[in-house]
Amino acid sequence: MIHKHHGRPGGGWGVRGLAVLAAAPLLGVVPLPGAGAPASADGPVQVRDRRDHQPAEHRSGKGRAKKRTKPGKAGHPVRAVRGARSRAATVRLDTAGPGVPLVPGRVYTWPFSVTGKGPSRNAPATLTAELPRSLEFVSGTRDCSYVPASGDAMGRVVCELGAVRSGETEKGALTAKVAKNAQPGNHVVGTASVSWAGARASRAFPAATVADIADVSVAGRAPAVIRPGEAIPYTIEVRNEGPSPARQVTVTSEMPAEIADRDGACTATGRRLVCAVDRLSAGGTRTFHARVRPRQRPRPGTVLEAPSRVATTTAELNLDNNRATARTKVLRPQLTPVSRPLVTPERARPGAAPDRRSTAKVRRAGVPAGPARPAEPSAPSAGGTAPAPTRTLRELPRTGAETGVMLDLSLALVGTGLILTRLGRARRREQD
Repeated sequence: MIHKHHGRPGGGWGVRGLAVLAAAPLLGVVPLPGAGAPASADGPVQVRDRRDHQPAEHRSGKGRAKKRTKPGKAGHPVRAVRGARSRAATVRLDTAGPGVPLVPGRVYTWPFSVTGKGPSRNAPATLTAELPRSLEFVSGTRDCSYVPASGDAMGRVVCELGAVRSGETEKGALTAKVAKNAQPGNHVVGTASVSWAGARASRAFPAATVADIADVSVAGRAPAVIRPGEAIPYTIEVRNEGPSPARQVTVTSEMPAEIADRDGACTATGRRLVCAVDRLSAGGTRTFHARVRPRQRPRPGTVLEAPSRVATTTAELNLDNNRATARTKVLRPQLTPVSRPLVTPERARPGAAPDRRSTAKVRRAGVPAGPARPAEPSAPSAGGTAPAPTRTLRELPRTGAETGVMLDLSLALVGTGLILTRLGRARRREQD
């Protein structure tokens, strides 16, 4: 009888059974003793439950047992497959943005970093970025090429980052300029992708918003000329050309003297005037008034200046019109004309002969010189008033010229006359 041995999956035979099978072809030739007797085992057979079965161990030639492993795909062990997967290259791309609203016409930076990990010690990395129409490429960290946007396609930037070692991080940045025609409030979003050692990763840059734009200007007005002692009125006008409202508008003016009067929206500290507006809409205008009275009379000919400047928290593109200066010139004091009585024949002393010079002055004044009238009493009677003259002459109006100016003109005329006289003498000598 042949006993079956449960040794390993798939079944097997005992050592004695194998020997019998190997000798089976010889049974027909050489009869074995006891072949007709029933088969018996050499010892007791131990039959165990299948649940207590333990697989057989395969031993090598040196007697060491080899632990079987579960076959995987294509006959490779499972551990070998997992190791191959862990050695696959991976790459990581991180991006960042300016972090502030974008002002049209200004330049901003978009940083990025590339980290490679894989079996290769180092491998070249290539970054590809797509920029929207509102951005104009300026430069990159490494060797970069740029293809501008055309049609529906966005602008394309390709940068060769060079060899990147496994486990290391390569940092870089893209610099771009915001287009001047970018509309306030629009969102600007760009995308980037990187390839390294056969691996690839993509990520978008953080979205940025185009900032509101305002254009505020200031203008100051004041009298062109004043007389010493007069007050100076000032008018300060602020305007916003847009296209967005201007917020937190502040006007600061430096006056030539202490401020005597101002608007309620302004504050005065010494000679400094500060006026504020919370919000000034596009196309809006705001006007402020102030008055200054110098304590000390400035010298004639002095030019008094009052510079003003305006600022706003809203972004501006044009700063050339944010300053203005009002100028006022101080004139000479105005002279009050003094009237002097003329000596006329009527006012001549009693019994005195008429003065020819006085008579000539009266004639030049247009008053006919007649015979002398009887002299009036020199003193009034007791308790009475002095009699008024029967006729009074008006003095010619003054020309307003000062004595110093007249003296300078006289000296100039005298000097000119002397020069002409000498020239005439020199010519006569030459002729003689």
